[in-house]
Amino acid sequence: MLQRMERPNSQTPRADRSSWSASLLVLGSFVWMLVCLLMIRHAWQASQATKISGLWWEIVSGVPALVWAWGLVSGRLGHLGRRQWRLLLACAGVLRLVLIDVPPAQSDDLYRYVWEGRVQWAGFNPHALAPDSAALAHLRDDPWERINHPHLATIYPPLAQWSFALAVKLGDRLGSPIVGMKLLFPLCEWPALIALAGWLARRGRHRAWVGLAAFHPLAIIEVSGNGHLDGLMVALVVAALWAWESGG
Repeated sequence: MLQRMERPNSQTPRADRSSWSASLLVLGSFVWMLVCLLMIRHAWQASQATKISGLWWEIVSGVPALVWAWGLVSGRLGHLGRRQWRLLLACAGVLRLVLIDVPPAQSDDLYRYVWEGRVQWAGFNPHALAPDSAALAHLRDDPWERINHPHLATIYPPLAQWSFALAVKLGDRLGSPIVGMKLLFPLCEWPALIALAGWLARRGRHRAWVGLAAFHPLAIIEVSGNGHLDGLMVALVVAALWAWESGG
């Protein structure tokens, strides 16, 4: 009887250590990536004058993702408690705001998104009219000058077009269509992390695996930095996984 009563107490320190280790891993990953993203932000802001790309900091920012992958594969990273999970989501959200107001330095796709959103609000169809169409000449502005392949009509499907229009309207309220576009897609990605954790739980996997997406540099730099619509795509993929799992 004494041995049975002592077991829970003997396991408490181990659980506490595991909880502290998970918290330190989340905070360490956050601080590491925050420093890297701030350096990338500085490089992007100075890129036009100094030609600094920030590529080295992008490479270094991948260290937390490697640590998470090693911990998950080796089994050293166990389940995240409720506090650690909330901390992870908060850190992921903050990291996705660091590059929001910085113009993209590695891609010009964002400017086409903004243009096509404005074209829709003006009552035209981006699938029918290319950016250099004479019918759209009165809409041309700075984003238009940065569009790639202006002689080609859009390649993006209707749902993407609706998101462009929504982002432009959001940008009008925020005072910048660039910020509106770069804010919408991370807003899609962040709740997708929560849904992904639920889907993993249904598959018998613990939610610590979400850390790979939360602290992966491409998930932040490409969506929040370059403004790509992959954040919306990730949300739709996770929704499809849920639908497929429920249908099974």
